[in-house]
Amino acid sequence: MMFGFTKQKPWLFYKYLVSYLIIFLIPFTTISIIFYHMSISNLREEIVRSNIAKLEQVREIADSRMKELWDIATTISYDHRLTPYMLQEPYPTKLGVRELIAYQANSSFIDSLFIVYHDKKDVYSSRGTGSLENAMNNIYPFKESEKEHFQRLIKTVETPTTYPIMLDATNHHNLVSYIFPIPPNSSAAHGAVVFFVRDVTILNLIDNILGDFNGNAYVFNDTDEVIISKSVGNSLDIQQLKNVPVHESDDVFNEEINGEDYAFVTVKSEKTNWTFMTAMPTAQFYEKMSSMRTTILIMLGMIGLIGVGVTIYLSLKQYQPIQKLSQYLKQKGRGNELVNERKKNEFEEIKQKIEFIFEDSEKLRRRINKQEPFVRDQFLLELLKDNFATKPVVKELLQELQITFTGNYFFVTIIAFNEKISAESIDHREEILKLLSEVSYKTCKGFGTELFQENAAVLIVSTNSELERTRNDFVVKLQEHLQELLLVSPTVGVGRVYEGMGLVNRSFIEAAAAIEHTRFNDKQDLIYFEDITDQTRNPLWYPVESQVQFTQSLKRGDQIVANEALEFIMIDLKKKNISPHMLRCMCFDVINTVLKVISELSLPINVEEMHEITEFINLDDLERKVQRMIITICNHVNKRIENHNNYLRDRILAYIQENFKRHELSLAVVAEKFELSISYLSRFIKEQTGSTFTQYVWEMRCDAFKKELIESDAPIKEIVAQIGYIDVANFTRKFKKEEGLTPGQYRKRYFDDVQDEEAL
Repeated sequence: MMFGFTKQKPWLFYKYLVSYLIIFLIPFTTISIIFYHMSISNLREEIVRSNIAKLEQVREIADSRMKELWDIATTISYDHRLTPYMLQEPYPTKLGVRELIAYQANSSFIDSLFIVYHDKKDVYSSRGTGSLENAMNNIYPFKESEKEHFQRLIKTVETPTTYPIMLDATNHHNLVSYIFPIPPNSSAAHGAVVFFVRDVTILNLIDNILGDFNGNAYVFNDTDEVIISKSVGNSLDIQQLKNVPVHESDDVFNEEINGEDYAFVTVKSEKTNWTFMTAMPTAQFYEKMSSMRTTILIMLGMIGLIGVGVTIYLSLKQYQPIQKLSQYLKQKGRGNELVNERKKNEFEEIKQKIEFIFEDSEKLRRRINKQEPFVRDQFLLELLKDNFATKPVVKELLQELQITFTGNYFFVTIIAFNEKISAESIDHREEILKLLSEVSYKTCKGFGTELFQENAAVLIVSTNSELERTRNDFVVKLQEHLQELLLVSPTVGVGRVYEGMGLVNRSFIEAAAAIEHTRFNDKQDLIYFEDITDQTRNPLWYPVESQVQFTQSLKRGDQIVANEALEFIMIDLKKKNISPHMLRCMCFDVINTVLKVISELSLPINVEEMHEITEFINLDDLERKVQRMIITICNHVNKRIENHNNYLRDRILAYIQENFKRHELSLAVVAEKFELSISYLSRFIKEQTGSTFTQYVWEMRCDAFKKELIESDAPIKEIVAQIGYIDVANFTRKFKKEEGLTPGQYRKRYFDDVQDEEAL
């Protein structure tokens, strides 16, 4: 016995030593990698941001200067004192020159400005008048190669253009010209405003870009011509930059030039189409990162050595009580059995069994808690449809969902939100919906849920009184409370009070009709269904409340309420003692009501069907034909709702499929993307997939993780990060709960199975 136990001692000790090492190394390695990555990444981002910020500052200044030139040129082009007609005579010409001097004084950026009209030999400038040739020879000594091209550019330019000019003199700075066609943005320009800016003026903008580093700074125009450049240390030839993607987005990228790696930073102006770029050796660019990297590695190495030493010490201390427990179990005759059969000591076996029981219990409890809100909302929505309330299962559901109605009289209230869901209102909307989930006042008690397609919430309210006053007191109190929360008065529609839960859908149809009335008629904040019928009641006509119920039930696809409303109308028509002519008018009014619904909903109803309904013989024949139309219309409406849900489902699931690897993906993010409330989105995903949002995303991530785990040899921590998890330890625990294995064990078992199959 002792010999057998002694043989097991090293196995137990090394097992726990390895366990403690894993417990230490997994979080240590994870934290070290995250810390290292974040430190280096943050420093790199800081370096990148700093360099981009410098270029962006230059860009903003340059944009503002060029905006000044744009504004001046636009003003000049529409200045009647500077038109070719006004500049024909000496005195107006003198006044025009004076105006140009004033315009030039508006910007310190301008060295001089000219107005050139294509049909005139003279040009007009803040320096006076004269020929363009004289200006290019005396004022700014152009190189001969530049003159002809510049003159042609002035005559052909159609949009504001920037063009660099090389001067033929050592005592002159080079120029940057800005040519603005007159009139602006015209393919038939008859002149141009020309601004000349000295290159030293623009050079002053980029003086501080490089700082203490050696490198090069450039400004390109929209045709990739270098407007200005500055070099500190070794300068790069412009020809060497031809393959550099200077028009890429604002970021840092590396290119090798003459065998040396350079870091390029580019920023492009959307206003002027200028590109600002710096180029400096990569080693110099990231110099701070090298020293930081060395410091971090030394620090993490020291912490790792200390941690391993502490782990070994703790393993020795913890091994002694486990050894005593193993000896005790062996003396009882159960130790060898446990170790040989399960390859686990008794302590681990008992601990594992307790953990399994606890985990299963927690899973069951969490699953029940997660399902209850979805079942509750779905139950309330079903109460608003058909005759679901009369089914025997309703009583059981009421008890299980802890929904207690205070009486046998019911009415429905719809609260319409007047604004669309936005990122700013989504949290506020959730608070309102949470409030409306259960509302009580005196003898009334209501339970609510969201009607997303109507951008509204609905309350099913029970009371022990059929009096309208009881209902009205509750609704007024509810509206006041909602107004305090929403800061604006909500639109509230209220149906009539009915006895019995089976007639809840009638009150719901009436509340929906009241809401529609407020939106398209008098814009009241609160309206009761009977107010609509009272306003339009005609004793000579059939009941208007039945007509409103009939219309609204068709729009919502409710066949039961539509057939009942039609039946009430027909009974009333049969009772009336009126002339056949008047009776036929009322019948055609019923038909017209159906036609209006078809038109409003843009339903694809066959013309022959409509022709058939008008050829009725008597009231019974008309009722049968309208009933067939009710079935057709309700089927179209319900099919449209189903198609909308399918379309929304496909978009939401596609978005989750594309973004499930992003760690910031959440129910709130998806709700904001699709302008849905969180509660509705949660319920919708559950209805469409059978899983909660969290379960659905976890399954996708888990499948992607397992696929990557067996198809690549990448470290587990990298795969975990790729699928959207930051906390590797937490993911590992959850993965083990779901799969029964750690990621490492799962990978090992897969490759062991593959080897076994190959061996066979």
